Amino acid sequence: CHYIYTHNIPRVAVLRGKAGLAKAYGSGVELTPFDYDFISYMSILPYYTVKKGEKFGIIGMDGHEIAPCIIDEVCLPSGTCVVFKANGKYGLIDSSCGDLYVAPQYDNIEFIDIEQPYTVTKDGVEGVINEAGTFMTDVEALDYDGYLVGEYNPIF
Repeated sequence: CHYIYTHNIPRVAVLRGKAGLAKAYGSGVELTPFDYDFISYMSILPYYTVKKGEKFGIIGMDGHEIAPCIIDEVCLPSGTCVVFKANGKYGLIDSSCGDLYVAPQYDNIEFIDIEQPYTVTKDGVEGVINEAGTFMTDVEALDYDGYLVGEYNPIF
């Protein structure tokens, strides 16, 4: 089950042909500069996909940049993460870990289920990512007590 954010969310506005975010209810307060070609709200997670030229980026509801406009493809959110692809490599953002940004450096990122962390592959080695954004092999992760990216953890 996902929470769909509908309360007082910022609005996409267009000024001189460029999109930006503004606070809701007509306040006119800009949250981002008006320099995006396109902005789209992700209804499952509290993010916006933005586009500059041919590349995408991801910003938060307060307008701060989470992922720069280097992304070629944004995959559908699964669990608490958004996976994206840039220059043939995968990266992600984990919303339950303080908007943790993991730069595109993985050959593959796989969502198993909500109870499991995301599985990543880097240079042919399979592993997981911890809450600091550090790659750990499956063997290293066996004794790890912290949060692993993508796993369900209501107290993290």
